[in-house]
Amino acid sequence: MAERYVVPGVDRAMTILEHLAQVPEGLSMIEIAARTGFPNNSVYRIAMTLCRRGYLRRATDTKRFTITRKFLKLAFPSVHHLNIVDVSMDVMEELRDRVGESVFLAVFTRSEGEGVVLAQSPALHPIRLMVEPGTRFDLYSTGPGKAMLAFLPDKQQSRLIDSFDYEPHTGNTITEADVLREELAEIRRSGYGLDRGESFEGVHCVGAPLFDEHGSVLGAIWVSGPSTRLPESDFGRIGPEVVSGAERISRRIGYYGEKKETLNGEAHVEKEYSMIIVQ
Repeated sequence: MAERYVVPGVDRAMTILEHLAQVPEGLSMIEIAARTGFPNNSVYRIAMTLCRRGYLRRATDTKRFTITRKFLKLAFPSVHHLNIVDVSMDVMEELRDRVGESVFLAVFTRSEGEGVVLAQSPALHPIRLMVEPGTRFDLYSTGPGKAMLAFLPDKQQSRLIDSFDYEPHTGNTITEADVLREELAEIRRSGYGLDRGESFEGVHCVGAPLFDEHGSVLGAIWVSGPSTRLPESDFGRIGPEVVSGAERISRRIGYYGEKKETLNGEAHVEKEYSMIIVQ
């Protein structure tokens, strides 16, 4: 009975899209026809229609069809209204249970160049680190701050680096722009930022950035604890755990693997998310 209400053209288009979604490098018309069993002319008409609407792209050299990012926009009205705390807490709690220390969530405020704490999953130890939601923190002296800063577009990153006052919160605080730039380059390689007692004496942090659907830095999660329980020798073990958790949250938000493209060092799209997400 349900077959009576199937529109063949729509059904074929969805089948083609499902096959293309499995092959990021794309498929030619002949390859699509071979996979689906559809006639060549039908595949071509459907694929070119989707190209015209912006949902597929056809490479001029290989003639392969690939899915564009336009499909993501169909879901974004609902994604933008997700409360990032809701989509992050289970990941944060799992991370807390694995590493044993407090895990925090923050967003990046583009207008002010700071991080703002949104939520925390407290450590299971009797003595634990707690931070009040709404607390703001510097980017240059914290693990999550440096993790976010490292993945900003070049010009935005450079502007912020030049604007910091580099107040020495402790004897370990970075106070020179060139030293910070060197550390940010290392963070881009490792994926996580470190705080070696740079904001508070005896407190260590390991943070990783969160990305939105455009690949823009949205915020960060991080593990924080006393240096006696979170020594530098554990950073290499905990760092990948934090990165893994951040990637899970980013995928829920809509990120799927590419950082935001830049043009002459400027981001194509600038959005201020703190007003949307902080409720």
